[in-house]
Amino acid sequence: MSKVRRHLGHSLPPGHAGRVEGNFRPIGSRRGSIVLLVLFLCLAGAVIIQGAVGAVVCSQRSLVDEADDREALAVRERGLERARERVLGDWAAADWYDEVQGRAESVPLYLVVKPPLPPGMWTMGVSARAVVGSGLSLSALVERARDGFDLPLAAVVAERVLVSSDRSTPWITVEGETEQTLVHLVHPPNSTADRGQIHIIPSPWSLDQGWRILIGLLATSSDDGEGGGLTAPAEGVTILVGKPGQSVGPPYGLAGKDPEHPALLVVTGGADVDLRARGDWWGVVVADGGGAKLEGTSLHGAVLASGAVELGLTGRVVFDPQLLRWATDRSLWRARLMPGSRSERVE
Repeated sequence: MSKVRRHLGHSLPPGHAGRVEGNFRPIGSRRGSIVLLVLFLCLAGAVIIQGAVGAVVCSQRSLVDEADDREALAVRERGLERARERVLGDWAAADWYDEVQGRAESVPLYLVVKPPLPPGMWTMGVSARAVVGSGLSLSALVERARDGFDLPLAAVVAERVLVSSDRSTPWITVEGETEQTLVHLVHPPNSTADRGQIHIIPSPWSLDQGWRILIGLLATSSDDGEGGGLTAPAEGVTILVGKPGQSVGPPYGLAGKDPEHPALLVVTGGADVDLRARGDWWGVVVADGGGAKLEGTSLHGAVLASGAVELGLTGRVVFDPQLLRWATDRSLWRARLMPGSRSERVE
């Protein structure tokens, strides 16, 4: 053994003699390092997988929360529309509970209409808040404006005017001065009217389809007491839907008995307007698809019909451009939620 040690010692470089045992590490320590490395890699992989799964779960929950928030906002937005329809027919402060259809079920809302400041202004504040759940309230401003029907600017529009052959007085006169052509007819009348005021039209006049649809909605909303979308009739406006061959008269209490409270009577569906024996009556008569009977009535305003206008022996039209302008400019109310006025807050 000593010879072997001496041989090994002589074969090593100077300074390394006697250190042979320290240059050799046990096999067990090498295996322990590999195990620790594998455990570290497994731990790092688990952390990465957990982080990825957590990110996916959080993103999915964020999408669900965002969808729920958007649905809640849409419900409150529909509540604002309910409030807008309310003030369209009644421009006054109010608060009430209502239900709006959500994604899966009806959602109860608390709706508030704030009084205009100062009174008489054309804008009001409205808000909607869910009764259960989040205390967020969505608010906006509602503004209203005047509008009117798209009607011809004439005293009489009809297929023909029927007057008695024994009549000696004119059946049309004018309040004030006007340069308009007063009468638009398909067939000229057999009367003493000034034919220079008559314009012959190729076919009977009627409302266009868009106005018929709107008038139908307004008539339905007036019957059930709810708002008619963006538009509502103003005071003194009556809309009736009849049938061909039917005669429809103005309802009891309709305005038109004095110039301070004119009336607009709109009848669609082909029915005739029966306004006989009314004496002096202020307003505008519209008979879409039908005619008008004015025997015994002095109509201060205008009559616009698709069929014949029957004046007989005593009926007459006193054209009032101001009343016609009221019907075309100020006989309807419109209301909308003002863009850019919405805001959310916690109540």
